[in-house]
Parts: sequence; structure tokens; C-alpha cells
Amino acid sequence: MLTCALMGQAVGTGAALCLERQATPRVICEKHIEQLQQQLLKDGSYLAGLPSNDPRDLARQASVTASSEGISGDQKMAAANVIDGYARAENEKPSAWLPDKKTKGPHYVELSWSQPLKFNAVHVVFQTTALAPKRFAVEVWQDNGWKQVVDVSKNRHRRHVLGLEQQTAARLRIVLDEPKGICEVRVYNEEQRVVDIARRAEGNMRLPDVTPQLPWDSR
Repeated sequence: MLTCALMGQAVGTGAALCLERQATPRVICEKHIEQLQQQLLKDGSYLAGLPSNDPRDLARQASVTASSEGISGDQKMAAANVIDGYARAENEKPSAWLPDKKTKGPHYVELSWSQPLKFNAVHVVFQTTALAPKRFAVEVWQDNGWKQVVDVSKNRHRRHVLGLEQQTAARLRIVLDEPKGICEVRVYNEEQRVVDIARRAEGNMRLPDVTPQLPWDSR
């Protein structure tokens, strides 16, 4: 079913690109396949072995540091892994940042730019659903202090696309209470329409699960 879902996502995204480019599927395949692939990666799809190189992703321009860096097996879980282009372990590399579990929290990974940038959307991808933190926050550096712009509690998802009010800052960080890993961070300055969609999707995603009422449950 997961394979079918990925195929459906690819077909739907390809159809949207056909409309945007006023092109046939053959032309998309021949001339715009990279754009299609990069949009799929941005939307959370998995294309084996293919890294993200979205030029609109402001995180790719950032320097990355962290409160600490842990070790998994014999590999360093470096802060820079959150912008290495992979949203999950790939080619036997963890492609994730993990704080040192021996250090006291809060734990954070920080992105910084040489000058303030405008942005209104942040993508955060954890290692797995089971390994995701129960709570995390997004903070920006403004007026000589950290300002919280998103606080996600009772988290039960691996991937989040967070629509923000327009921010202008040269520093951003993801803060965790628990020493959990982050595979990917993306930062965008999107059209307001895209931000509104992200907010609705995030709100729907966080609604409580409702078990369907089955006929035999009432017996």
C-alpha cells in the first residue's frame, strides 16, 4: 500500500506540473523530470538515493551548529546532517543529527545565515515516528533574544510542515526536551496560499484519531 501511495503522489504531482508547464507527460519526463523529483522530495516522498537540492530551500545556505552531537554506532550524528539532502538514513549513513544523550537538555540544532532572511515555513523531519519527540519548538533570534514561533506538543508524527507568520531573522533553531534525532530541516519563504495550506494540513494531522464504529462493537 505504501508503494501504491507513492505512485499516486507521483502521478498527482506530475499532473499538476503538466498544468503548470502546459506540457504533456512526455515533455515533463524529457525536460522537467528534476523539477518533479525535487517537488516530490519537498512533499515528503522518498526517491531512493536521490538527494534534495531545492534552490529555494534557505536552509541549504545556512551554517548549522547544535547544543551537542552524539554518536550512533561508530558514526558521528553531526548537526550538518540536517541539510545534507537526505530525510532518512541512506547508503548506511544516518543522515541525522542526534544530541549527546549524556548532556542535559534542552537540546537544539541551530541554523544561521550571514544576514537576516525572510521566511514563513519550516519543515522538520525526525528519524521515525517512534523516535520523534513528544514536544518540540521552533525559535528565531530577534531583539537579542530567542522568540518562540511554534510549539508542538503531544507529537505523534515524523514529519511536520509548519506555516509561520512572516519572520525576518538570521538565526533559527529547533528545540527539543528529549535527546531525539532530526533528519532534515528546510526553511522557505512561500506564497501565503502555501502557508495557509500547510497550517490546515498540520491542524488536521494533529486531530485525535477516531476509531470507526463497527457493527459488532455494540454487542
